[in-house]
Amino acid sequence: MEPSNADRVVYPDVGITKGDVFDYYSAVSSRLLPFVSGRALTVERYPKGTGGKGFMQKNAPDHYPSDLIERHEVPKEGGTTVYPVIASADGILFYANLGVITFHVPPVLVGDERRPDWIIWDLDPPADMTSLVRRAAIEVRDVVAAFGLP
Repeated sequence: MEPSNADRVVYPDVGITKGDVFDYYSAVSSRLLPFVSGRALTVERYPKGTGGKGFMQKNAPDHYPSDLIERHEVPKEGGTTVYPVIASADGILFYANLGVITFHVPPVLVGDERRPDWIIWDLDPPADMTSLVRRAAIEVRDVVAAFGLP
């Protein structure tokens, strides 16, 4: 699979192109796949690069290739959300070609939504205070270890 518009600048401050982002996802796709496959994803897309307007996308349109992107329907008030579910490394590259920068991954597998298999602590420090994150991460690790969890 090759990216379209590979020369489009995605990160204007540093000159990183869509081709560069695609190559990065290609290089890490085998490591990323176990964390994204089988999960109903939300993706953050920047089709014109991060200097332009981005958007969050939950729905997988019908025209997405079903061999790369599976679908998981979740009822909601007034309708249904059809979440994308990545089935292979090529699914990651398909999304990279669409300008996806971030994969938002839920802590549950499709079909097992009431049994999370991981927990995510999002530690966002105030500007220039990364030492707080280090301290918080150590404290979280110690609490989790006290419960006998890895």
